[in-house]
Amino acid sequence: MGGNMMTPQDFLDMLSISSTGIKVTPKMIEEVKRLSGLGLRRSDIAAYFGMAYSTLCKKAAANPELRIAFKQGKAQQVSEVAGELITQIRQGSTSATIFYLKTQAGWKEPDVVAPEDEDEEDKAPQENLEITTNDPIEAAKSYQQFMQRGKK
Repeated sequence: MGGNMMTPQDFLDMLSISSTGIKVTPKMIEEVKRLSGLGLRRSDIAAYFGMAYSTLCKKAAANPELRIAFKQGKAQQVSEVAGELITQIRQGSTSATIFYLKTQAGWKEPDVVAPEDEDEEDKAPQENLEITTNDPIEAAKSYQQFMQRGKK
């Protein structure tokens, strides 16, 4: 195989096709690991090998090496990406740092940010709306009147 490009003969050599269908080979397992590491879904990998998703699932259930190849491929790629993220953090990337803290340390944006220059006593009193009818048209009219008062 030249780089990541596979010739038709390479593809045929990887597959072992018998009267019962495609057999799992060591080359196929390596290719599954590579494709999984690139982020392909199992359904995409099944299509790549020319088989139904359900067939690939059955083969993975019957072959521990194939199951492991899916997991290892993904884990290796996640490891590489995580390593790159940590490198960016160490180089001072604010966005990488924020992303890491949000996803790994539970940080989140505050729901409401109060203006910094406003004191509590300077705030206008907040008016609440109470709907006392079950009629949706009357409720909509009350809401509309309430909203118009707020614009004045």
